[in-house]
Amino acid sequence: MEQSPLSGYVKAAAFGILALVVFLAFWQRTSVEDKLVALDRTVADLGDKVGEMRSDLAATNRESAKLRGANETLLKLLARGGVRVQQPAEGGTKQPSVDLGMDDKPTDWGWDRNAAIDKALDPGRPLGTPGRYKNLLRLDPAGPEAPLDAPNLKGEIRLPWGPEPKGFNPLIENYATLSNELLTYVLDTPAQRHWKVPSSFNWKPALCWRVEVSPDYKEYTLFFRRDAFWQKPAVDLRKYPHLAGRHRLTAHDAAFTFAIIQDKQSDCAVARSYLDELESVKAIDDFTLVVRWKKTLFISLAQTMEATILPEFVYGFDPEGRRYPKETVAQEFNNHWFDRLRAGLVGSGPYRFVKYEPGKYVRMERWEDWYGFKDEPVFPIRVRHLRIYNEPETMMNWLHTGELDIGWFNASRYRTWVLDETDPKSPVLRGDLKIYKAPTPVYYYVGWKNSDPMFSDKRVRQALTYAFNRFEICDKIFLGQRIPMAAPLYPASKEADPDLKPYPFDMAKAKRLLDEAGWQMNPDTGLRERTVKGQTLVMDFKLYYPGPNAEYQNAFDYYKNDLLKIGIRMLPQSVQWAQFQKDLGDRKYKAFSLGWALNGWEHDFGQIWHSRGIQDPQSSNYIEFNNPEVDRLSDALRRIMDPEKRIAAVRRIGRILYEEQPYTFFAWRTDFRGYWKWVHNVEEKPYFIRPFLRTFPFWIER
Repeated sequence: MEQSPLSGYVKAAAFGILALVVFLAFWQRTSVEDKLVALDRTVADLGDKVGEMRSDLAATNRESAKLRGANETLLKLLARGGVRVQQPAEGGTKQPSVDLGMDDKPTDWGWDRNAAIDKALDPGRPLGTPGRYKNLLRLDPAGPEAPLDAPNLKGEIRLPWGPEPKGFNPLIENYATLSNELLTYVLDTPAQRHWKVPSSFNWKPALCWRVEVSPDYKEYTLFFRRDAFWQKPAVDLRKYPHLAGRHRLTAHDAAFTFAIIQDKQSDCAVARSYLDELESVKAIDDFTLVVRWKKTLFISLAQTMEATILPEFVYGFDPEGRRYPKETVAQEFNNHWFDRLRAGLVGSGPYRFVKYEPGKYVRMERWEDWYGFKDEPVFPIRVRHLRIYNEPETMMNWLHTGELDIGWFNASRYRTWVLDETDPKSPVLRGDLKIYKAPTPVYYYVGWKNSDPMFSDKRVRQALTYAFNRFEICDKIFLGQRIPMAAPLYPASKEADPDLKPYPFDMAKAKRLLDEAGWQMNPDTGLRERTVKGQTLVMDFKLYYPGPNAEYQNAFDYYKNDLLKIGIRMLPQSVQWAQFQKDLGDRKYKAFSLGWALNGWEHDFGQIWHSRGIQDPQSSNYIEFNNPEVDRLSDALRRIMDPEKRIAAVRRIGRILYEEQPYTFFAWRTDFRGYWKWVHNVEEKPYFIRPFLRTFPFWIER
C-alpha cells in the first residue's frame, strides 16, 4: 500500500520533535549538573563568610545580652533583695532564708545567687539543695584570658599536630598532643583552675555555677548551669538522626561518664586509677550531681572539679539510636561506633571539632553558642587548624617557611637557625620568626621492666644510670634543650627536693654495682652474664623509643658505646608512634624510652608508680614497678590536704624513687619555640610553667 506524503511529513516531524526532546533533556541535565557544581562552589565560598557574619552577630548579641541582663538583675535585686526574713513558727526564732529566685527563668540561675546563698548556710538542708556548704568557686582575680580589645576576631591559627592521631576518645587515648591541642579547647569541666595562680584550691566557675564541699572533703555537690549545650557532632546527621537537634549538658552526662570509667570492662585504666576511693556518683536531677568519696583525698578536688564529661546521647546509644544495655555499655565504649567514624569529639567547650582529614589536618572552629561567651570576651582565634606531621623535620620546615604560625624545633635546627645563622634575610635575623626558650614540667626517662630478671635488682638499675653520660649528652647533642634530672619532682615546684642531685657519670661505680649484683664478665664474649634458676642470662637487649628521631638516636648511640665498655650490649631501636603505643600497652618492652608531662605544681604518684597498675594492662605502670613503701606513701599522700604537709610526703617518695632508679631519669625538657610576628598577645607561660599551652588570648594579623 502506497504511503501518503502527509504521513511522511508527520513521521518526520515526530522524529524531529523526539530528537529535540532528547537533546533538551540531555542539555538540561548537563546544565543542571553544571549549575549544581557551581552552586556547591558558591555554598563553600559563602561558608566562611557566613561564619564570619555569625561571629559578628553573636558578638553583638552577647554585648546586648550583657547589658540587658545586668539591667534586669539590678531591677530584681532592688525589688526583692538577696536575703529576706521569714516569720518563724510558733515559739521559734527568726532565721534568714535564701531567696533562690525559683520564679526566674532557668538561664537566670547562676553566679549572682551565690552571695545570698552563702549568707544562710545550713548543713541540715536536703541533699542537693544549695546552701548546705559554702561555695568553693571564686572568680579568677587575673580576669579573663581573652583580651578585651582584640582588633581581629576572625583569625585562623595554624599549629602542628604530631604524629598521626590514634584516636580522639579522651578516656581511651592518653597522649599529650590530644590533651594539649584538642581536649583543652573542645571539652569543658565543672570548674577550671585560676589560670595565673593554679592550685587545687583555686577554682573558677565553668559548667557549674556553684560547687559545695563538705568540711571533710568527702562530699561534693555540683550545681550545673542550665545554658550549657553539647556541640553538633561532625557527622552526617541524616544517617544518625538521633544525634540531631540541641542537646543540653546535664548532671546525667557526668554520672554516665563516671560510671563508664569505674566499669572494669572499659579500657579506662588510667582514669580509673584516680577513682579507687570513689564511693558514689548520683544525679539528683538534671542540674545537680552529688559525688561522694570514701576517704578524705587531696586528688578528690581535681578529679571532681576537672572531671571529663562525655555526651551520653552519643556514647550511650548504638548507631540506630537504641540505648545500650547497662551490662554492655562499657564494652561498647571501648570500640564505639562514633569513634570508629573518626569524627573527632563532641564537646561543650569554646571550640567545636569540625573535621579530621587523615594525614592532613585536624580542624576546630570557635563555637559561638558556648555559654562562656555570655560572661566573658570572645576568644579572638576563630579557627584552629592543626597540620598533621609524622616526621619532626617536616613540621620544622613548615614553621621556618611560615606555613605554621607556631611550632617547636630541635637542637640541630636551633644551631642552624639561630646560633650559626648569618643570612640577614633569614626569618630569625629579620625578626619575623621570634624565638622563645623556657623550661617545662616534661621529663624523659629510660624505663627498665623491673619484673624482668635482668632489671629486678636496683643495683643494676643504678649502674645503668651511672653509665649514662647525661650531662655531656644534654650539652653536646641537645644544646641545653634537656637538663639532667634527679627525680620526677619538677624543680620549680614547692614540692621539689633541693637536696637530690642527678647521678653523676661514673663508670667505675657502675662496674662495681654490676659486680655486686652478680653480673660477671664473660672474657670470650665481652658481655656480662648471670645464672638465674639454672638459666644463663646475658646483658644483651634492645632499647625501644618512638621515632625516627635523629637526636635520640645520637644520644642512645653515645649511651650504647659506654655500656659496651662495661660488658652490656644495648641496641637502640626506633618504632613508629602508633606501633610503639600498642606495644607499650601490651608490655612487650623490657627497656624503652619515653616522657611524662606533669602539671608542675602538685605531684601524685598513683598512676605511674602504684603496684595495683601491674594487674591492669592499660595502666601507666609499664615497667611493673612494685614497692610496698611507695604504695603506702602514695595512698597516704592522697589523703593529705595541707599543702605544707604534702611537701614532706612528696619528697619522701622522691627519695625512694631516687634510690630505686626504676627509671633512669634522663632529663627535664626546655622548650625551643618559634612563632611568627603576626601572632599577637602571646601569653608565653600561662600557669607559670607551660609555654604556649593555651592560645585563648592570641589574635592573628597577617
